[in-house]
Amino acid sequence: MPQVDRYKPRTVAIEFMPYEDFHDLPRLERNVIVLVTNGQITLTLNEQLLTIVAPAILCLNATDRITVHDQQALAAQAFAFHPDFLKVAPLVSSGADYALTLTLQTGNRLCQASKVNERVFALTTHSYYLIFNWFSILGIEVLAQSDSLWVCRIKQQLIQIFTILENLFRDKSNNPLDLALDYIYLHYAEPLTLDQIIQAAHANRNTLNALFKHNYGVSVMVFVSNYRIKIAKVMLVHTGMSITEIAATVGFNYDTYFMRKFMQVEGQSPTDYRKSTRIVSREV
Repeated sequence: MPQVDRYKPRTVAIEFMPYEDFHDLPRLERNVIVLVTNGQITLTLNEQLLTIVAPAILCLNATDRITVHDQQALAAQAFAFHPDFLKVAPLVSSGADYALTLTLQTGNRLCQASKVNERVFALTTHSYYLIFNWFSILGIEVLAQSDSLWVCRIKQQLIQIFTILENLFRDKSNNPLDLALDYIYLHYAEPLTLDQIIQAAHANRNTLNALFKHNYGVSVMVFVSNYRIKIAKVMLVHTGMSITEIAATVGFNYDTYFMRKFMQVEGQSPTDYRKSTRIVSREV
């Protein structure tokens, strides 16, 4: 059932299920992301037989048809959200909510993918570690509503989950460029050095920089900075989190450095970007 906000006169169309057994899926008017943390499950999803082995993510929507055939030592958690949950953001000036036309599209797109196999994600050890931590914060915020920004904090975790799923499970091969990209996508929130990325890519400095400049027009470390700013932009629009917290979340140790790099890339400050983007969204 929807959550009653303790800080604002509203209900929020989300639910967190710490123990998901798949028997009540899908959920009415909800997209659902299920994190399988242990064991495995065999089911039919929209007439396609699947065996999902932990650790894995399954993305579902309200129109899916599921029949469970077998479970072995299964443990799973689930987060359900109305599709419009990703369209609402707080006004910077008043704290009131309004509908964005600039929708956070990735989450709904993953849950609505027509091909069933595009909605199942087998996780590596490190990606599972990240997503499990983000899922834990989702659950804590739904249950505890730690402060008035609890909904924004949930969206912050969702942005990170959806982004890593979309980027890690792109079409790719085992070449130095893709190995470097995978490492960046997994570690962008941490202090990153060029030597770490080179080691992960099994390439030398000149080769890797040449690959990035050929494909993206920038060096490896500029790509890292731009990628961090790209995620920060989504958080600026779709959450009310402070500039300092967003900067730390995407891997900038100092908000002053983040603001300087943001200005270089976008030509305006993070605060001005947040305001102007939301104004455009309201006027579309």
